[in-house]
Amino acid sequence: MVEQHLAPVPPDRSLTQLADTVRRAQDYAQRAKAPRTRRAYATDWRHFTAWADARGLTALPATPETVAFYLADLAEAGAKAATMARRLVVISQSSETRRVLVA
Repeated sequence: MVEQHLAPVPPDRSLTQLADTVRRAQDYAQRAKAPRTRRAYATDWRHFTAWADARGLTALPATPETVAFYLADLAEAGAKAATMARRLVVISQSSETRRVLVA
């Protein structure tokens, strides 16, 4: 059986109020990055997961070795340092998000 770790709903808050809070949090998160940046992050994540899948590696959670192999492949392909740094951010944030959700 898989345990789910959900924050308890305080008794004085209705589910409607909680849903509104969730929507506001999602809105804040969306506005934290420009649309172009979010699109670049999505493209970077798809690139990494396709790369990992093609090699039989697990993208999430990404092991340090998998990330190192990926960065080495990017460098050999001539990727710019800024591109590699952005892709590393995407991998890191995805792994951290997964860790928080699974914890």
